[in-house]
Amino acid sequence: MANDLRDFLRGKAATMRTELRAAVVSEFTQRTGKLAGSFRERVVTQNGDPVGVSFELPRYGYILHHGVKSGTVVKRKSGQYTTKGIPKSGYITSVLDKHVDDIGDEAAKYYGNEVDKRIRF
Repeated sequence: MANDLRDFLRGKAATMRTELRAAVVSEFTQRTGKLAGSFRERVVTQNGDPVGVSFELPRYGYILHHGVKSGTVVKRKSGQYTTKGIPKSGYITSVLDKHVDDIGDEAAKYYGNEVDKRIRF
């Protein structure tokens, strides 16, 4: 049963990775090739049981998602600079929202049965 959930999560993660790559390419016009190719998905496990999906991407992928306020001072070893600002895009959330219900329903099917089996009166 856990393997069924793991296989479902792998398939869903592959679909989400494809949609994240497409969202990056359609949303941003510059330097999207490296970011689009950098999404790495994995199935998250706890105590050997699959519990969800996680994605890894470069830090600037998150910055593009959340945006940067104009006039923010960024300090580095080589000096500091003031940002011009990057508008918030929310491309990650738009993809996650499409799939969160399916993943939740599938996990509830598996873990609901497991909890039901373990209840004793």
